[in-house]
Amino acid sequence: MKVKLRLRMSSHDAHYGGGLVDGARVLGLFGDAATELLVRLDGDEGLFRAYDAVEFLAPIHAGDLLEVEGELLAVGASSRKMRFEARKVMRARADLGDSAAELLAEPIVVARATGTCVTPRDKQRLARKPLILTAAITGAETTRAQTPHLPLTADEVAEEARRCREAGAAVIHLHAREPDGTPTQSRERFAEFIAAIRARSAPIPASAASRPASSRSANSIEAPTGNRSRRSSSSAAVIWACCSIVRSSLPGSEAS
Repeated sequence: MKVKLRLRMSSHDAHYGGGLVDGARVLGLFGDAATELLVRLDGDEGLFRAYDAVEFLAPIHAGDLLEVEGELLAVGASSRKMRFEARKVMRARADLGDSAAELLAEPIVVARATGTCVTPRDKQRLARKPLILTAAITGAETTRAQTPHLPLTADEVAEEARRCREAGAAVIHLHAREPDGTPTQSRERFAEFIAAIRARSAPIPASAASRPASSRSANSIEAPTGNRSRRSSSSAAVIWACCSIVRSSLPGSEAS
């Protein structure tokens, strides 16, 4: 979710010599953007808890037209993480005349910030439907030749799982790989990946594909029999891996 505000700085906004505008004025505009985001999300103005970082990157003068953008990055039970950016899109040209001004060919970023706002639960008036995000970290048969960013090792997959969880993912769709990138349904490899994910972050449910995409079919998971096929053995290993993570994520359960 994003909002944009546009406001021209007047002589009343100038706080220093030369018509220079105080940085606090920009923070006030960031607060206005945050308020609109909270009203759109929760139906309440909420509260600004704290800034994580603030950067003033270019001077602002009376006569400048600012475009302020606020973006909602993450939503917790009551916390709302946000990003802000202020850009100068027009400026006065007193050197050319008393009322001269010009639009800038390219906006100038004058300030950036990130921060957290809070809307108490009892103030959240707008109901939102539950949303479950699933992150497929490796893909079925994607290779490093297709993208150098593909995680293959247990540590790499665990780190991506942590980042996805922090970004809001509720489920990890897991494909295990051998060190050379070959897809595998090995129980041992899945156990290694699961252990790494548990060690890196809180337990997160995972679904696991029973076969590589190129060989998957509607009958790819078969019921175990006395004469179990290699395919059903692989499927059982994957089902074990999936259930192991889901079981560990349930309230009151212990990792096993």
